Amino acid sequence: MIYSKVMIQAIVTDFSRVLLFPADTSYTDSLNALNRKLEEENPNYDFWHYFKLNDELLGFYGSLSVPIYLFTSDAIQEHPAIRDILAVKIKKVISAKVLGVNKTDADAYVAVAEQLQIIPEQLLYVDDAPENISAARNAGYTAILYQSNQETISAVDAALKAAPNSGMDKQREEDIQKILRYLQIHDPQNANREYAIQYLDSMEGFGSELARSDESLAEAIKKSLDNKKND
Repeated sequence: MIYSKVMIQAIVTDFSRVLLFPADTSYTDSLNALNRKLEEENPNYDFWHYFKLNDELLGFYGSLSVPIYLFTSDAIQEHPAIRDILAVKIKKVISAKVLGVNKTDADAYVAVAEQLQIIPEQLLYVDDAPENISAARNAGYTAILYQSNQETISAVDAALKAAPNSGMDKQREEDIQKILRYLQIHDPQNANREYAIQYLDSMEGFGSELARSDESLAEAIKKSLDNKKND
């Protein structure tokens, strides 16, 4: 596990198959789809007959000093049986459906960060889908693949305890924005945050002066672009 170089300010977590599971362990399809089907058959169906809450992980989240945000695909978390329980631990729920984004795209996580007004590098994301984890990492998040409560709790603890580098949060975001501005002019096809982050990470060897002025950063980007063209 590789942890962020900056201090984590908040945790963003998936819901289905991280905090909520089907009561029938053989059920492998979408929990949102199951909820919709049951509500169509009976709007007052017994929620807890079909679903079970991950009390251990939710309790762990509630014990942390950082805020917890929920990023979901749809609306199962709005069911009356679960809504009030989540409200105690979860600061805000963000729906990919409402945002009009796909959780497999890095842009979805950039949009979440913008809503929270926290830079992606300061966010920790937990999800059970590898493709969502990859997208979150491409957006700049520290991301943990949920496989079990024990592994997830240990990984979250380690990420939160990782020593931050003072001032790096703000400086890194400034560098990303400088790279984006440069790419918009000189390489518009690749002028996106994911690409900018990859460039920044690849250019760490240029030294600390890279981050001190637009000119030195622009020169470093130019050299990197020229090298790519010559490959």
